[in-house]
Amino acid sequence: MIFNKGIVNIRVIAPAASLANLAESNRELAETRLKALGFKVSFGQHAFERDMFGSSSVQSRVKDLHDAFQDPDIDLVMAAFGGANSNELLPYIDYDLIKNNKKIFCGFSDITALQNALLKKSELINLYGPCFSHFAMQQGFDYIEQAFMNIVKNKRREFDIIDSHEWSDDKWHKNQDDRHFMQNPGRVVLYPGQAEGEIGGGNIGTLPLLFGTPYMPGLANKILFLEDDGMSIDLFKRNFVSLSQQPDFDKVKGIVLGRFRNNSDFSVDGLREFFNNHVKLGQIPVITGLDFGHTMPYFVFPIGGKAYIDTEKNMIKISL
Repeated sequence: MIFNKGIVNIRVIAPAASLANLAESNRELAETRLKALGFKVSFGQHAFERDMFGSSSVQSRVKDLHDAFQDPDIDLVMAAFGGANSNELLPYIDYDLIKNNKKIFCGFSDITALQNALLKKSELINLYGPCFSHFAMQQGFDYIEQAFMNIVKNKRREFDIIDSHEWSDDKWHKNQDDRHFMQNPGRVVLYPGQAEGEIGGGNIGTLPLLFGTPYMPGLANKILFLEDDGMSIDLFKRNFVSLSQQPDFDKVKGIVLGRFRNNSDFSVDGLREFFNNHVKLGQIPVITGLDFGHTMPYFVFPIGGKAYIDTEKNMIKISL
């Protein structure tokens, strides 16, 4: 099991946005923090290439992905950023190469497309968690760091999800001193219940890019962890309806929603009314307001791992 070995060497690649988009000062902060945590950091050969779209060629990005998984010295492959184009890589990946050289792969947001494809085609359980750029965060990073280290360094394979004390939704990467933290009201149970299943999901704006392709994992017996990146509630609803029309959605065991951003016109009452039309009430639990997604901080969860929900005990457990 790849999570049982000593994790030392991290290879940073840029399967979506180029690492050149990260300010040099923040790159140095991120690298310094990872080294202080006991990791050695190297960068993909093409990670700093940047074209007119703020990314690099498909060929460059695929080569860095393949090189990272082929390198026997690399333990963990980490995306530099999210972005908007990691799905371009999917037809060109050697999935057998990934399957035969399994490593921890970590990223989030647009990387959802790549993570789900690797789960489907290479049977790779991977982490929905911090990109390299997030390790530059100077304030409010402790919860994220602990969640990341618990999975990649801790020998335990099961973790309780505990709500953070406070959260933020600010442009920390532009101004590290201008941070605004708010008290976390905690999770909200929309529909109660117990459920156990495999973790699926990621960014709900990216996941539909896989619908109707060979890269979309099945939904049967899944507990879906879903988050958005600041879209309106109407756009969230449209994406969710599309998800609900996928094969085997009726076999989904539960739904866990990450915290919505301040600009998403979210309300608990509105969300509950929406779900009245699209979820079989009383059959599966639905919980919202969890610490993951595009607000800070967030916990780390394994796409392809396991989850257990018991709303009566206010419990969510994840396991590898």
